[in-house]
Amino acid sequence: MSRRLLIVAALLVTTACSTVASVSRDRAIELALAGAPGNALVASAESGPLAQFTDDAGPSLTRDRHVWAIVLSGRFPSECVDTPGRPTCVTDAESQLIVLDASTGEVLYVITPADMNP
Repeated sequence: MSRRLLIVAALLVTTACSTVASVSRDRAIELALAGAPGNALVASAESGPLAQFTDDAGPSLTRDRHVWAIVLSGRFPSECVDTPGRPTCVTDAESQLIVLDASTGEVLYVITPADMNP
């Protein structure tokens, strides 16, 4: 094998491996549960491009960003929206989607109740 071919092969392997999550599944679950109520259970934990899990990521996140999508089940407190003259409260949710950056473990956003693409 020529030296040039070896260098190209090494670059291809490095590029392919860069899309793999560096945060393990167990660590992603641990990070997701850290801010959850004590009754939360893990319903699912998947990694992949952000677009695989939600369309509601906002303009600051790219759809091909590699993430962990952790869905928790349990009782999640409702949030009240203060509308002048009419406070609006949503009933407690039974699920929560936590999206973490797969490279760093940073929580990118949380959606309650969980809303994922099929």
